[in-house]
Amino acid sequence: MSDNFIKSITVKNFRSWKDSFIEFCSGNTIIIGENDSGKTNILRMINLIANNRPKGDDYISRQGGDLDLKMEVGDKTIGRFRNAIFDKNEKMFRSGTENLYTLSGHKTPFEGFGVGVPDLIKTYLNFSSVNINFQLDGPFLLNQSAADVARHYNNAVNLDIIDRSISNIAKV
Repeated sequence: MSDNFIKSITVKNFRSWKDSFIEFCSGNTIIIGENDSGKTNILRMINLIANNRPKGDDYISRQGGDLDLKMEVGDKTIGRFRNAIFDKNEKMFRSGTENLYTLSGHKTPFEGFGVGVPDLIKTYLNFSSVNINFQLDGPFLLNQSAADVARHYNNAVNLDIIDRSISNIAKV
């Protein structure tokens, strides 16, 4: 599993992003900018790699070309790509295998079936809903119950182990 941060994303043909390289600093990242400048699309790129969301084909640039996303996390690079061909009427036809993933150090690509992400990719990323917050999401933990907040913090600092130990001692 990885406890590392996202270092960079290389993107080709994802929505409004044609061919770009985005580098992140370590720690938490806040993306700011003008309206309609692609901020939300950065989160969608990460979400596509980590969770195979959004569904469908609307995320592929209508100007044509193959989708190619690479995200450097820790000492590995995870790739997510898909072949696409557009006809003159802007209707998309698929070619090749869909939802392919690569992980540096592995020669064979992994295929995500349906909306699934290959297990090795999920295990390495170790992403959950707490890792990404979208623009219209409520403030982290403020929308949750007190019990959920306490559970999250207990897990973050491994207090759940202490709680279980105390419970086991009390049983003896």
